[in-house]
Amino acid sequence: MARAVLVQSPAVLYEVIPHFYHELKKHKYFDVVYLVTDQPAPYGLDEKVVVIQLEKDLGRANNFLHALQYVKEDIFVMMCDDHVVRQDSLNLDPYYEIMQAEPNLGRLQLSPPSSNYYRFLQRTQNAFFIPDDTKPWYSYDRRYRWYMNFQPSLWRKEFFRYCIQGGENRNKLEIRAGKRARQNTEYVSGFIPHHAVRYDNFFASCKVHHADPRFDKQKSMAHYREEFLRYAMERGISLDENKRVFVKRRSFSASVPYQYYRDHYGDDEALQKYAHQPTFKSSAYAFARSAKRQLWG
Repeated sequence: MARAVLVQSPAVLYEVIPHFYHELKKHKYFDVVYLVTDQPAPYGLDEKVVVIQLEKDLGRANNFLHALQYVKEDIFVMMCDDHVVRQDSLNLDPYYEIMQAEPNLGRLQLSPPSSNYYRFLQRTQNAFFIPDDTKPWYSYDRRYRWYMNFQPSLWRKEFFRYCIQGGENRNKLEIRAGKRARQNTEYVSGFIPHHAVRYDNFFASCKVHHADPRFDKQKSMAHYREEFLRYAMERGISLDENKRVFVKRRSFSASVPYQYYRDHYGDDEALQKYAHQPTFKSSAYAFARSAKRQLWG
């Protein structure tokens, strides 16, 4: 069975894909990478990447649904476009073996769950559940809101298709696909108690309006993370000056070098003209949503 990765990237986020693939191919582990995108050629990749070309971005779920007809493998790794692998070695053979040995395992997350999961277990009187290396994998509690998520994971194609069949956009897909996954009685979603894949997220979750005239200015666009800025500067990679950089919960223009952020971060007066301060309304709204998630799981 070929070892495959499936990733999607709309053209407005494509710039991270060459770096995603550059770091991934260092390990010489995967046989094929399936990339579904509306980015026009050239792609800056090589022959191991099967590019599934879209006429336009269909949204995350529909991009994946379209790509699945080209994916030959029944078990594959799904990663987000900005999950750039940063580790010395990569060997997922033991986890492929788990998937093959457990036919009811639809998804195996290649890392432990977040601290939110343990808080959820405490609220549901399972406080003594502490994953360790005594078992190779654990099943998520079906009551957990994020029973299914898009952390790097091994997926069974049939279960993946079932979870994303609603066609939601990037913001709603995890929640609604997770609900469908919880209702599925044939497959379970699991995780391992350690990190088999370590990566950096190169885009922040906060959004700004994209200023590139090639795109609709009303289309929201992710910030760069500080990690991506550091990565780019170490390698002489130029950044899109129309975007912003998210550093320590504040965002700054990408036209200002990282060295300036580092040297002047404590100098509010020097940074004032570059910093983007969120409004009270948006901050309060984000806090309220976070509190609701913590309360209800």
